[in-house]
Amino acid sequence: MPVNPPIVKQQYNHQLHGVYGQFGSGAGINAFYIQSALTPVQLDWISLISDIRGSERWPVSDLFQRDVDNDRITNSLLPYLQDAEKIKFFNPLTLTLLPMQDDDDLVLSQMPRAIKSSVQKDGNEWDLIERPTFHCVRWIRDYPQYAVLEWNDIRTKLVAIDGQHRLSALKRFRHDRQTDAHPNFRTWRIPIVVVSFRADTDQTDPPSVLDVVRSIFVYINTQAQRVNPTREILLSDESVNAVCTQELVQLSHANDLMSADQRISGRLPLLFYDWRGEESEQRRVHAPAAVKGIKEIHDWFEYYILGEDFDADQEIALGINPANRLHDAFHDRTLNHSDSKQLRELAGKELLPAVAHVLENFYPYRSYVTALRELERKHEKSQQSDLARHAFYELRFGTNLAPDAVKQDVDRLLVTLKQEIEELKGEWLKPPVDLDIGMRGVFCAFGNLHYIFSRPPWMEYAKWFVTALNRLYHDKWLELHRRTPQRKLLRHIVEDHSDVIVNYRLEHAESALGAYLQLLTTAYGWPIPKQWKGDWPASRDLLLESLRGTVFRGYRREIRPPLKLKYPDGGRPLTDAVNGEANKLAGNHIRRIERELDKIEKKRKEKV
Repeated sequence: MPVNPPIVKQQYNHQLHGVYGQFGSGAGINAFYIQSALTPVQLDWISLISDIRGSERWPVSDLFQRDVDNDRITNSLLPYLQDAEKIKFFNPLTLTLLPMQDDDDLVLSQMPRAIKSSVQKDGNEWDLIERPTFHCVRWIRDYPQYAVLEWNDIRTKLVAIDGQHRLSALKRFRHDRQTDAHPNFRTWRIPIVVVSFRADTDQTDPPSVLDVVRSIFVYINTQAQRVNPTREILLSDESVNAVCTQELVQLSHANDLMSADQRISGRLPLLFYDWRGEESEQRRVHAPAAVKGIKEIHDWFEYYILGEDFDADQEIALGINPANRLHDAFHDRTLNHSDSKQLRELAGKELLPAVAHVLENFYPYRSYVTALRELERKHEKSQQSDLARHAFYELRFGTNLAPDAVKQDVDRLLVTLKQEIEELKGEWLKPPVDLDIGMRGVFCAFGNLHYIFSRPPWMEYAKWFVTALNRLYHDKWLELHRRTPQRKLLRHIVEDHSDVIVNYRLEHAESALGAYLQLLTTAYGWPIPKQWKGDWPASRDLLLESLRGTVFRGYRREIRPPLKLKYPDGGRPLTDAVNGEANKLAGNHIRRIERELDKIEKKRKEKV
């Protein structure tokens, strides 16, 4: 009678191949992990925390992210996966292995002890970390790239700790009818990292299961840093204003990658921008030669030049007509990779060269850049020319390629260069141009006048604008560092009666320095080209009225304290007195501005 073959009971019924790794221990606990990838079908192996029975009853300290935001999945993540034009990439899903109670789907309270051992198998020496009957990680000794994770899905759940929304979206996408339009989805391999912990020695108690989950979750969501705003702008492919900011800075970046004799001499150096967004212990590290940061440049586009992303005004300013493919992208309020590329080309033709022209030719900036370039030439012609090249490279890119033998010499030269650069800043960049308020006013005027004149060609307009801007600058209409007659007219527009800077926020420029510079630029830019349309007299009146409201509020603050001595009981008598006096002072202030504008226009007419 034949003997029945032995029944081999499989201890583990799931297997993944990957790369094994571990970290050093802390408090007697060691973290280990395996990096791998899953097919779309294998996504069903992963559970969400919300799928774990009893998770809603976990203690308050263990309230991990387990409520999935379905609106976010429906309106953001799923459309991203469904869009055949978008390049797909995302960070690995972070998973862990949760041991379950026998014949139940409740999580064990205590993590079973992980046993480290070795075994001969398939002709190789394998090292193992195993929680018997739950799961096991093994790898060929000295070859961690050949690792295997095995688990029993009755006794162990593979659970997403970070990336639950991505996982949910991927699962929905797999069963979505639109997925038929993406046949290559079946070939995807979704990256994962499976993390766990074990006690270092037999004397150390293994951590509880929820301690493991909490440790992973808290680290990911508090210790791992989010991309800072500068890098977020420089990495975004889906924001119109971010793309324009990137391309403007790229003009300088590409120029500075060339040798000194090949560069466009008048182009802003990369040193001008604080473009790396460096941080140390979550604090901003300011680039020594930088004048403007990336966030500030981005805000100029959003507040003054183009408007908010995908608004109709932005589309008009970029010259996008219904026949342009980008028109559909603006209607859908989203950019795919192809759209972004087309936007870069479009903005690079007229808009960005025009913005660069203003920055490169505004007298204080042009003078500072010329001085910077001369400083570089001086040092590179010196006996320390090799050190200077490395030092300026570091100023631009944040690192240098100097041999170890001269790195200390380069560092010493960097200290000297930073001091010299600060002196150049102090020489050429005076208040308010050295402050945010100065260029906010300039670009507010630049963007608004372009609109008032019915959007003439960008470069033609930029040349007219910066010529007029330099005229008013030379005549000291942007003078704060000396007591001049012109400075008096900036009272309550840029600084108050105590010489404190006011109206410096982005939104303030419209009715403060931006309005002031629109009036002066147009006066100094007379005559306005005939081909430019627009009702300037009406716009002039509106700007003066806007300025009047700003200085009226400033005078109210100025005169209220002395008048309060005259009206100690306050109330309506004090308010009426303050409003009456402030109204008179504001009226006189605006009339003085009007007289000066008339004088400037008269002189311009005589010259022309």
